[in-house]
Order: sequence, then structure tokens, then C-alpha cells
Amino acid sequence: MKPAIARAGQKVSLAVLGAIGEEKGARIVSKLSFALEGRSDGPNLVIIGEFDRRFPLAPSTVVTGRYDIRNLADIMYRHRVAVWLMPSICPETFSFTTHEMIATGLPVMSFNIGAQGEAVMAAPNGHIVPVDVDEIQKVYHQLQAVTEVAS
Repeated sequence: MKPAIARAGQKVSLAVLGAIGEEKGARIVSKLSFALEGRSDGPNLVIIGEFDRRFPLAPSTVVTGRYDIRNLADIMYRHRVAVWLMPSICPETFSFTTHEMIATGLPVMSFNIGAQGEAVMAAPNGHIVPVDVDEIQKVYHQLQAVTEVAS
């Protein structure tokens, strides 16, 4: 899959994939949402899937709702997805969602937790990040700088 190219003046998106509840990182996604709100140098945040509404999101954060994996490329293009985040804070024994993100070829950030961390660490497009909103943003900007140089 080719990453979406933003035209001048358009922002790209940092995307989260799946059904995001507390164990899947809803708290960190909520914090990230507010940290990115209104920043001209940051990405849009889009959640491709569902989100636990007990955790607030900034008004600009998009939640697409349920998705069909067959339509993922179209959804990615529509939202100009440039980088993925796997925000799960509980170790998983296998993560289909992580493998779906890796398979897109776009950079994938994850915490070093469980099978999702192992898969991201082993992937050429994988990047391990600390469970910290500021660090997630820092790595995002590093990835964008590399992408812009390669373009």
C-alpha cells in the first residue's frame, strides 16, 4: 500500500486501528488526542474502528466506527494515514491488528509490550516507543522527517 500524499496545506494522520478500550490504550489515545489538538506541526488523529467513549477525545479526532479490512486501503487514503500507533497497554499473545498495520508498509509505533511489541520490533517498518505522549509525538516527527527526505 502506498502512503497517502498530502497536498500543500493538508495534514496527514496518525492512525489507531481497532476497537480501543481501556486495555487497548484508550487512556493514552485520549491524552494524545488533546496533545495534538490545534497544533499546526502535528498530525490529525484518526481512530479507524471503535473507541470507548468513557475516555474523552478532542473535537478534531475522528472515529470512523467499525471497518471492513477489505476497505482499509480506501479508509487510509481518505484520512491520509501516514503513521500507525498500536496503543495497547496489555500484553497480547497475538495481535491481528498489529499485523494488519505492519502489512500496510507504513511506519508502526508500539509500546514494548507483549506480542504486539515483539511484532513491531521485528518489522522493518516498526518503531518501539515509550508509553508517553510526548515521546510518541517526538518519534512521529522523526518518522515524518525521514519520509519527507525519502520522497
